[in-house]
Amino acid sequence: MKHIRAKVILLGRSGVGKTSLVRRYISNEFSERHVETLGVRVEKRVETMADAKVELMLWDLAGDRDGNTWDQGFIAGAAATLYVVDQSDPSSFADFQQFIAATREQVKTPISRLLLNKSDLTPAAELPAMLASMDANSGLGKPQNVSAKLGDNVAQVFADIAQELCLTS
Repeated sequence: MKHIRAKVILLGRSGVGKTSLVRRYISNEFSERHVETLGVRVEKRVETMADAKVELMLWDLAGDRDGNTWDQGFIAGAAATLYVVDQSDPSSFADFQQFIAATREQVKTPISRLLLNKSDLTPAAELPAMLASMDANSGLGKPQNVSAKLGDNVAQVFADIAQELCLTS
């Protein structure tokens, strides 16, 4: 059985739920209390696949409104990037689109996903139009709905990443 160790970075503005997604995945817990991440917080979990153990090192980076001030050291060596937006807040998606444009050259990982967090809340009315306007060349594929609060689809997102890492390693 092979052992794969992969760095997964979570990016998005403050308050979109990056830390809550990590907490839900690592310990199956959720808190309504917002605690802002300072710098970076690293957690790990091992996914056992049919032919490999995949150690996911989750780098929860502090939220950034400018979209261009993350330290390159936090991003370097990442195998996957999860861009997180709050699907109930249209401004978080607008910030995400600006962030992608500003950091396209800086953030290049083999696996990239857009997570629409807070699927337990009513989506912003603007969301369908915003998704339709998303750059087809972003390499993000179909956005994935998740809810850190309810746990919906959270473990599946990380299991899918682990599976994809098995196929590409």
